[in-house]
Amino acid sequence: SDSLGTIMQKMRAGDVVVTRVTIPEGYTVAQVVSRLVRRHVGTASQYRRLEKTGLPGMPRPAPGVRDALEGYLFPATYSFPYGITARQAVQTMWRTFQQQALDSVYKPSHSGLSLTEWVTLASILQEEVKDPGQASDAVAFFRNRLKDGMPLQSDATVRYAIGKPLANGLVPHDQSFPSPYNTCLHK
Repeated sequence: SDSLGTIMQKMRAGDVVVTRVTIPEGYTVAQVVSRLVRRHVGTASQYRRLEKTGLPGMPRPAPGVRDALEGYLFPATYSFPYGITARQAVQTMWRTFQQQALDSVYKPSHSGLSLTEWVTLASILQEEVKDPGQASDAVAFFRNRLKDGMPLQSDATVRYAIGKPLANGLVPHDQSFPSPYNTCLHK
């Protein structure tokens, strides 16, 4: 219903249709991709290609890692222009991660952890600790286990390894689920 002049003005100003997508904290890449594809931000096949390799500047995934993007897509509300590709969306989320986490929080000299180790431990803690007041105790507990060469034995990693919601929660035999992500089995 806009006049031709109004439409031309909007086009010159770059006033385009955007899709707002909220990525909650704690979402796995599979959940992020599902939400983005439902909102027409990239295609599933575009994301599958990126999940194998990541982006330039991201840490190289270790052998056996199922998703190179895991932990590096910053949770926030994004306004993506209509027609954006998966690569462009992931680049935006990776840049936001760099600005919000790397530039202000991650200090390799203080933590003694590589970026990959830091992101992994932070992801485990986010799922393991529901009360933020207990986070520092949990960090100390996990850091001591790592220092002593012990497995973390985190239920959060077992749930991640299984890769699907568990209606009745974890049961004892789940702790032997065969996966490199299961920290009950692997250090």
